[in-house]
Amino acid sequence: MRIVVSLGGATPRAATSSTTRDLPSLQPGLGTALAPLTREHDLVIHTGGDVGRSVLSEPAACAESVHADVAGLLSLERELHNALPATKPIAVLLALVELNPAGTARALPRRILDTRPVEWLLAQSCVVLCASPAAVAYVAGPRQLKAVDVSIDAAEASAVLAEDLAADLLVMVTASPMQDGGGLLPQQRRASFRPEHIATDILPAPEQARVRAAARFAGTRGRSSVIATREELPQILPAGRGLWIETS
Repeated sequence: MRIVVSLGGATPRAATSSTTRDLPSLQPGLGTALAPLTREHDLVIHTGGDVGRSVLSEPAACAESVHADVAGLLSLERELHNALPATKPIAVLLALVELNPAGTARALPRRILDTRPVEWLLAQSCVVLCASPAAVAYVAGPRQLKAVDVSIDAAEASAVLAEDLAADLLVMVTASPMQDGGGLLPQQRRASFRPEHIATDILPAPEQARVRAAARFAGTRGRSSVIATREELPQILPAGRGLWIETS
C-alpha cells in the first residue's frame, strides 16, 4: 500500500523571530509513531503550506518558513533513523507546488510539479520526507513558472501530492481526536464515514480544511483517508483507529 501522511497543523505553533510556523515534525515521538507504517508500505510524509506570508513581498519571512519546514523534517528524519533498521533509507526533499490561478490571495494546489524523484525514491524502498512550503508555490506562465503572492492550503497540498502519487491512503495528523456529534469517537472501533456525509461547518477552521481535503481525496472509489492523532498512528491499520473517510 502507498501511504501519504500529512503533518500540516499537527502541533501548536512554535514562535520564531519574525513569524510563527506549525512544526509537526518536531513533536517528540512522531517518528516512533510513524515507524510501523514503513514496515510493509511505501510511505511519504508531507508538511508545509500556509504561513500567511507572501513569497514576493516578504521574501525573508518566506525563506524562514522554508528553513523551518526543512529543519522540522530533519528532526523527524533523525527520530525515524533511531526507530527504523539501519538499512532502511530515508530521503528529504522539497516539492514545488503549482497552483490553480484563482486570482485570490488564497489558492488551491493544482499539482506537484514533478513527482518523479519521489517515485524513484519509493522504488528504492526509501521513506520520503517531503516539504512544500508556501515559498515554493508557482503558477504556470506562457513560457515559465511564475511566483505568486498567495498562501497555500497545507491540507490540500498533501491531498494533491497523494493524488499525483496514486496513493491508496491519505493520513491527516491532528492534535486532538476528531469529534462525532459532540462526543469523542470510540477508540476501540473503526469510525467510518462517506465523503458526502462529512459536515465540516461544525468544526474549527483548521480542522475544516483538513477534513475537506481528506474527504475530497477519498471521493474516488478505492481510496481512503483517515484523520488521526500521533497516539493513534501506530494502530490506524491494524486496529482501525482514527476517523476514516472512504467510498465503499
